[in-house]
Amino acid sequence: MKKLFIVMVIALLTVSAATAEGFLIPKAKPHMAPGAFAASVGVNFGYGSVGVAGGVETILGQINIPDAFPLTYGVAARGALSTWGSTLYTAAGGFATLHLAWTSFNLPEWVQKFDTYAGIGLGVNITPSMHIGFASLTGLAYHLNDNLAIVAEGLYLGWYGFASSLGVQIKL
Repeated sequence: MKKLFIVMVIALLTVSAATAEGFLIPKAKPHMAPGAFAASVGVNFGYGSVGVAGGVETILGQINIPDAFPLTYGVAARGALSTWGSTLYTAAGGFATLHLAWTSFNLPEWVQKFDTYAGIGLGVNITPSMHIGFASLTGLAYHLNDNLAIVAEGLYLGWYGFASSLGVQIKL
């Protein structure tokens, strides 16, 4: 999860530093544009555990930074079920999210298919005992077409609620 976060930070810094003339594509449509609703499901793994993760997200709006790039924002919910030994761990969280679509940059077409995102919120864990706390989400989606993407996510849902997942996202 830390590696994914570091890669996302480096990518965001690289893009923000490279706002030279001709680098931006004016009015490019983000993959997750306002009004979009998507569901995701995947396999999660980490620290010796394995399980399933899934969630939903809707995009509420867009922030246009002049001479830079558009960011979209929304709300999301994620959940994870994992086993570690004989214990079943269940966690869920709600997030405020922020997306950066690479469609806005004059880069090779395969790079423009990426969407990076992050979110913060509140998580609930139902492990041998219940815990409520800070939650975070980072992700990278590669859009195969307008409605289907491969996603890699890192989730922290407070206490025992951490997972890395690999799955698919479908826009509904």
